[in-house]
Amino acid sequence: MSRRCDTHAHRWTFTSCGLNQAVNLLAGVSNVPGGSIAEVARLGGFRFLAALGLATRQSSLVNLPSTPGVPFPFNLNFNENLQLRDLPALVTTVPGAQAIDVVLDHTQWVTQAANPVSYAPFIRKQPLAGHAPKPVIMQFAKGDNTVPNPTTSAILLAGGLADRATYYRNDLAYQANPAVGKNPHVFLTNVGSQPLWATRWRRSDESRLSSPAAG
Repeated sequence: MSRRCDTHAHRWTFTSCGLNQAVNLLAGVSNVPGGSIAEVARLGGFRFLAALGLATRQSSLVNLPSTPGVPFPFNLNFNENLQLRDLPALVTTVPGAQAIDVVLDHTQWVTQAANPVSYAPFIRKQPLAGHAPKPVIMQFAKGDNTVPNPTTSAILLAGGLADRATYYRNDLAYQANPAVGKNPHVFLTNVGSQPLWATRWRRSDESRLSSPAAG
């Protein structure tokens, strides 16, 4: 987290949605935020954690064989047969998928208090009492394997923040310089392998937040 202060306001680069509750934070940049932790795990590089949760239930809900030669729990696999948002409905034909989907749904509901999607409307669309709508930039990166793009877009939809989103094209950066890596989750802070991009984005953030159109 980085901070830039002046005599009139505090502006932050952040990964949570605390902006909607802190009176002294007048603007913010949310860098690679994600929604439900269950969805972050299910759709991204931590999928094995979702599989572990299913495997340790009584009885196990894992419905696919483990990957041979891979250590536990990274060898665990499951097929939940769920489509992404706005895609046509699926008929559940995969054995065991329906039971998995029920657990995933319940997990999302019981973790809503810790889900940034729940708080996104209060940043600008429906501010809490005593708060004004706040200028904000929501940054996400194409192909983020740590916080998958659908979990970020859930925040944008809930908060009406699509017009405040910036989309980092890591695929193009990787073509220009493979040293940046294929997972762009740390593109803003990765000053080691991609200092030029990180510096440009930081300066761009400051410029956008200072603009009268930032809100």
